[in-house]
Amino acid sequence: MSSYATTYLADGRPICSFRDGVDQLFYTLFMRSDWVELHGQEAYELAPKSFVDFDPEEAVIIGFRVAAGSLRDRLDVMGVDRETVRSELEVLLEEQTDRKSHLVESFATSPDVVAQIETDIGAWAAVDSESWFVQLGERIQAGDHVDRPGQRTPGSASWLMSLWDYHDPRYRLRAVLEVLPADLEITLDLADLIEGGWLGPDDDPRTVASDFVAYASHGGLDPIVLTEGRFDAEVLAATLELRRPHLASFIRFPDFNQRPEGGAAALRQTIRAFASAGIPNRVVGLFDNDSAARDAMRSISNDALPPNIVTTRLPPLELARQYPTRGPQGDHAMDVNGLAVSIELFLGTDVLADSSGLRPVEWGGYVSGVSNYQGAITDKGAVQDAFRTKVASARNNPAVMETQDWAALDELLEHLLSSIRGLSISQRQHP
Repeated sequence: MSSYATTYLADGRPICSFRDGVDQLFYTLFMRSDWVELHGQEAYELAPKSFVDFDPEEAVIIGFRVAAGSLRDRLDVMGVDRETVRSELEVLLEEQTDRKSHLVESFATSPDVVAQIETDIGAWAAVDSESWFVQLGERIQAGDHVDRPGQRTPGSASWLMSLWDYHDPRYRLRAVLEVLPADLEITLDLADLIEGGWLGPDDDPRTVASDFVAYASHGGLDPIVLTEGRFDAEVLAATLELRRPHLASFIRFPDFNQRPEGGAAALRQTIRAFASAGIPNRVVGLFDNDSAARDAMRSISNDALPPNIVTTRLPPLELARQYPTRGPQGDHAMDVNGLAVSIELFLGTDVLADSSGLRPVEWGGYVSGVSNYQGAITDKGAVQDAFRTKVASARNNPAVMETQDWAALDELLEHLLSSIRGLSISQRQHP
């Protein structure tokens, strides 16, 4: 007897189902911390439409539950973002029309069948990749079933979703997520699989799936972010953990603690090594926004890198537009973007300031390649220690983040996620 796993909306309407197991790539969307086990009335109230033939006290849900917005973010960093889905929709719509047109030829001797097919062709012809999202959102809000084979009236949600019947289920889910509120909860119920012996209750499906993903599809591999130094990787990992915890296991920040040197030149060398080795992951090389980085990046062009690798700098920082500096010509406030911005300047004013105000940037050597001086923040060790204290406090009591300054790091995370999403587009353009 077959067992099924079902992904459904908060009211129990199925989005997609799996027989005798779950697609391995689909498993990678979930973390062990998403695990839920609900029984009786609590399970029934979560998805009443899934238990219409059950006594509410017998209802059981065991699996993963995640907010729609969190799943959207995870799929985005995996490369299954809105633009990817929209592009695929265009292909599916064209294929659907072609397939229906061939059916007309096959049933030329059956006028009634031909008339029905031509009506369907006309209905699909009125849908494009953008109106598809609009119509799906309207029909789901109206209460349509999302996944209902055999009952697909033209214009209904299940009719629109029929395009994805034989496609990667991550794309199917991402298409639905695009039209859902960010806080609406999505559940992958594995109770039937566990009861059928297909999965142990103590198994971590994502760990099992990652072994498959490692060799089956580069599209499911975690993106890698390379930085100029170990502290940069430490900052990004901690910030993602605290500010976007639902993505913490989906992006890798290797620190290369055996690397003998850091800085822009070393990062450039690492990026070239990744390119030469044919690393299949999407890779972002994140340079500082200073003179040394600009000089190093002159000899590493994104156009010359594989489409899964990109370089970028720390984004312009508003605080850095009038930042205190110290040099041979005295103390001055000036724009240090592009000259002296390392990740330390993103750590927040609560970390950068001491009793005298913001710790200044101190000017160092002249970088002839970009005709500018290189600067660095003073007391860097103290700044880093202050950030670690800030992180420890936030981990101990997340509510304290409301009184801490995370604005610049939030902007940096968005810049990083945008770079990762951009790699998905680049790979589509250079298959």
